[in-house]
Order: sequence, then C-alpha cells, then structure tokens
Amino acid sequence: MGMATKKCKRSLCGNKFESSILTKKYCCEKCRKLGEKSRGKRRKSGHEYLPEFHHCCRVCSTVFRVSKAGNHIFCSSACRHLDLEKKKEETRNREKPIVKNDCVQCGQQFAAPRKLKYCSNDCGRQASNYASRLKQYGISGKEHKAMIEAAGGACEICNFKPSDALRLNIDHDHKTGKVRGMLCGKCNAGIGLFLDSENRLMNAIKYLRKH
Repeated sequence: MGMATKKCKRSLCGNKFESSILTKKYCCEKCRKLGEKSRGKRRKSGHEYLPEFHHCCRVCSTVFRVSKAGNHIFCSSACRHLDLEKKKEETRNREKPIVKNDCVQCGQQFAAPRKLKYCSNDCGRQASNYASRLKQYGISGKEHKAMIEAAGGACEICNFKPSDALRLNIDHDHKTGKVRGMLCGKCNAGIGLFLDSENRLMNAIKYLRKH
C-alpha cells in the first residue's frame, strides 16, 4: 500500500503529512491527544458538530474561532448586549400572577402581584400609628376593642359617637399612666387643660351656672 497525503484533523494544526495507514487522522502524537481530548468538549449547534475551538454565537448564529477552549457563546460584545436586552424585555412582558388580598386595616379586598397586608400607603400608616398608640399606653388590640364596646363606641363624657370608633382617644392618668376610658378629642383635651383637677372642673361648673 502506498503513501497517502493527509491533512491533520486538529483544526489548530492543519499540517499535511504522509501516511500509509488509512485510519490515521493526526500528524503526530501530540495532535492526537489534544484532538481526542477536545472531542468530548465540542458543542452542538443546529444539525452539525463544530470543530474544536469553534463556537456558534447564540444571537446571530455566526461560527467564530477562539484561541482557547471555553464557554464562548457570543461572537462580540454587541451580541452579548442584544441577548441581555432580550432577556430584560422577556422579564418585563412576563405575566405577573394576581393574588387577592384583604386589607388588615380597612377590610377592603384588593388584587396585587404578591401577598400584601394593606391596600394602600394610607392604610399602612394608619395601622402603624394605631400599633404605636397601643404600645404607648401598654394595651393590646383586644383590650382596646373591649374598651370601645364598654363605652358603646361613644365618648364617655359627651356621648359623641364618631363614624369610626377607632377615632376615639384613649384617656389616661398623666401621673400614674393608668388607662381610664375612651373620650372624644375635645373632651380629652378639655380635662387635660384642667390638669385632671376635680376642683378646677367644679369651679368651672359653678362659673358657668353663675353666668
């Protein structure tokens, strides 16, 4: 059998060599080891296997050559930027799931893309202020509701009944800090201006009766 001229199968080499062996694919032992090693790392693109150190761009499908093996998926920075913009656009256009929630503050039902406690920022602020007020007087939400029910949802002095019973003020002793009852804003401010003094209140009553 005569000698045949062949081209080394390793793409980075490509040297021509003569051999009498039909199955010989590489010009030397070094090319054979490198070629067989990279064979398992070749990536498949479309319907064909690309040669070693050649890759197919994910965006424009251009086959490009690199100097070393690696995870090269874009042929240029422009294609990388286009792929990033495409992913951002897909994220923006993705349909968000709708979750039905019940507002903890006002009880109104509303829809949102995730689980939420409050239907608006106003309800959130009201709930925060309410929690701060209860903490200030050292009572729980159940105790506060019990006080409102005991007062009949009205001021314990003038019997004014607001549309929302939570608007009633929590009256307390400024000396001991003990919670006394539920009053409207005017009555709560009035006894506070009289410094919680019975004598001053009685003198005010006598003054009103006199005049």
